[in-house]
Amino acid sequence: METQLQLSEHLYPTDEVIGSLVQSLLTRKSLHECIYWLWELLASTPNVAEGLTVIYRQFYASSNSNLGRYISRKVNDYQVTGDKRSLADIIANLRTSKYSGTAYLITRYSERQGASIIYKKLKWMSDYPDKSNQILGALKSRDIENIGWHCEIHTAHNGIKSTLKIIKQYAHSIGVDICDGIDEKYNTDDIIQLSSAVARIFDHPPWDVRSRFVRASNDLIQQMERHFTQKSSQYWRKLSEKRLYPTHLIMPPGIYGRKNSAFLKDASQLHWEYYCYESILWNERFRKYGATVNHEKRDIVFPDDDCLEKFYDDDNCMDFDEQPKIVQDMSLHDIQIIDDPLQWLNLVKSSELENSMENMSL
Repeated sequence: METQLQLSEHLYPTDEVIGSLVQSLLTRKSLHECIYWLWELLASTPNVAEGLTVIYRQFYASSNSNLGRYISRKVNDYQVTGDKRSLADIIANLRTSKYSGTAYLITRYSERQGASIIYKKLKWMSDYPDKSNQILGALKSRDIENIGWHCEIHTAHNGIKSTLKIIKQYAHSIGVDICDGIDEKYNTDDIIQLSSAVARIFDHPPWDVRSRFVRASNDLIQQMERHFTQKSSQYWRKLSEKRLYPTHLIMPPGIYGRKNSAFLKDASQLHWEYYCYESILWNERFRKYGATVNHEKRDIVFPDDDCLEKFYDDDNCMDFDEQPKIVQDMSLHDIQIIDDPLQWLNLVKSSELENSMENMSL
């Protein structure tokens, strides 16, 4: 399967911005870097707020029993008011919360072609719905590698409500609450939601209940908003002024749009307008001047030269190939995609330890 490359507000591959945000949270990079990646995504791709609920469910739901309700409230506030500080507050609290990779591993292992263990129906399973023995066996065995696949198969045949009913009934029998606090309207009705519920069983006990939440400072929010909205001092310096961090050298498992570094270099230097056309703010700018896409030539077409000149004169001339190498390399560097989710999590944990040691030494 091939993934289409999309460049972000400042011409990073958008999928690598997502990976950099997730890793920045898990490894507790500076709040400034985390917020920078958040702002980059808000300018580039839709449904970022809902995406934060997914990050919570994949890494934090099993270890922070009341954080989900806080996140739901903040997402609701953002959707009503448009105040980005609500999402920045989510970032600030995820960054300082304990995480677990259980739900993420369940999700990733569910993508395998089949299960390595098949469970027989045992006598104790008779109180549960019919055809639930595979899920129950995996739950009882705390089988992270196969529970996701069994849940996917059961859901395909019986629907997600049936699968959740089995998980909830089993959780109740051992005294575990699988509610992760996320409002129903943000349910994904897929393995993301199921893995969060199962992880609350596998990781129980103990629970880490947060009684206090932090807020991102107004100064930081205003600083980041100015950075993303103010005009550049000279148009040819825009990218050099706006890029603050390189995307990460290591990326989580997945299929990425860059294909290879040579393709990304060609796209960034010669066809950046084409590859950022679907990015939210860039799309607004192009449409303002009547620009359309020519897929065959990987180009953007303006109605006339006057519209073209007005577009670039409106602080939209990125001049990627004219930037210093250090600025270009913030996105053009090679990346290492870690295909094994467990290996990736172990690398994240080692990076978190390194960052903690560096902070202690400061």
